[in-house]
Amino acid sequence: GVDPELDYLKRQYRSTFATAFTNALASLTAEDRNLLRQHLVEQLSIDSLAVAHGVHRATAARRVQNAKATLLSETRRRLMVGLRLSRDELESVMRMIESQLHVSVLRLLA
Repeated sequence: GVDPELDYLKRQYRSTFATAFTNALASLTAEDRNLLRQHLVEQLSIDSLAVAHGVHRATAARRVQNAKATLLSETRRRLMVGLRLSRDELESVMRMIESQLHVSVLRLLA
């Protein structure tokens, strides 16, 4: 069933999340944004990324992982500030909006 309170909270946080996520994405280097776009939107494998960027497979994998981690931590930091949340409250909000994260990544990187 649908939980009206949960739906309300999701709507309330959606705008702040979108802003935090968009700004966090913009704060990444162009290289990191490009790498995420190639991996997540264009669905290039780590091996393909390694060839395209002229690096070892392990380096490509590490760069993708670092870009994802930076995007997530910067989004979380911006949400904490924007919503004035404690770390525990942030975890609860992140669980509520995690379904939006993948869609937002694909839409903003496209």
